[in-house]
Amino acid sequence: MNKDVEFLKNFFKHSSENVIITDYDFNIIWCSSGELSSCLKGKSCRGIFENADSINESGKYFVRLSGLVYECSIIKYPGEDGGIYVIQMGNDDVLFSFIKCSVIQEFIVNRSAAVRHAVTGISVSGNKIYESLDKSSLKNEKMYLNIAMGNCYKLLKSSMDMSELVRYTDGSIESRCIDLSRTLGEFARICNDLMRGQKKVNVDYQPDLFIKADADRLTACLLSMVVLSGGGDNSMIVISAERIGSSVSITVSGCKSETSSRPCKHSAFSEMYQDNGIRPECSILDRFCKEFGGTLYAADEAGQNKSYSIRLPYCDDEPEPIFRSDQSRYSENKFSCYHIALSEIVDIDYYR
Repeated sequence: MNKDVEFLKNFFKHSSENVIITDYDFNIIWCSSGELSSCLKGKSCRGIFENADSINESGKYFVRLSGLVYECSIIKYPGEDGGIYVIQMGNDDVLFSFIKCSVIQEFIVNRSAAVRHAVTGISVSGNKIYESLDKSSLKNEKMYLNIAMGNCYKLLKSSMDMSELVRYTDGSIESRCIDLSRTLGEFARICNDLMRGQKKVNVDYQPDLFIKADADRLTACLLSMVVLSGGGDNSMIVISAERIGSSVSITVSGCKSETSSRPCKHSAFSEMYQDNGIRPECSILDRFCKEFGGTLYAADEAGQNKSYSIRLPYCDDEPEPIFRSDQSRYSENKFSCYHIALSEIVDIDYYR
């Protein structure tokens, strides 16, 4: 069997997929990827299978790593002194593998456009109703318009996440050196302005932190980290950043403060498969890391605060000057990515 294992190791080290060789108890004998090996954090990979005891034959199965679901092929390789499993796993999670198909991309873009078109029509009608209510001095009734528009934000959020993943396939990414310290300060200010005390973002970062990334993709990544960490009863979101050697670490954690967050008045949605659902925000974080050379760390244990951390290479280039004002941009555009993303965890009032 040892000769067979050596042959398989030499054979699969040339594979474009991640390959793990284990015994029948899923104890790891060899792994082709150092990154995957460190992610498994142990001698056994039994825990990544949703039902490892049901694996009896070769076939297609699914595993879960850091909130992402991957499809894998398992070859059951028998031997005289104990058999082995050869597990072949793709580099992309099932959601992104799905989106990479050009037909699916076109479908997503068309459906997103249809949602935006419908929401535009609703907002135009809402503006007319708002004007009528204002003239009639019916101030309390304006609340229902905000509820309607709040649910429009939720519609846009569902399509925005999928469209964000498409951005990693359409050649639109433009990497440049970004002053992360300045970006995080502006990011927290915009979030706190929009959330208006319902939840609070605190930042703690070192000066002169520079990374190389696409500015819009970084914003989408940070918003995804905030949504993942700041949901539920968490009323405080802490963003910290520091330089560690040749890397920059960004960590976002959610926590409860003495003042609990108030319940949302907009329609709350509880996923049918909440415990095992695929979160598109996790895919967005994963794609950001893979695109810009980062590593994702997630701590999402039951009953504990959710925490997500990204480590990116430090950039020595000179940051490019920015000739626009984020403050006016996001205050004037009520359908900005900030409004839409944050609507997932707080009430974002369209009318104030």
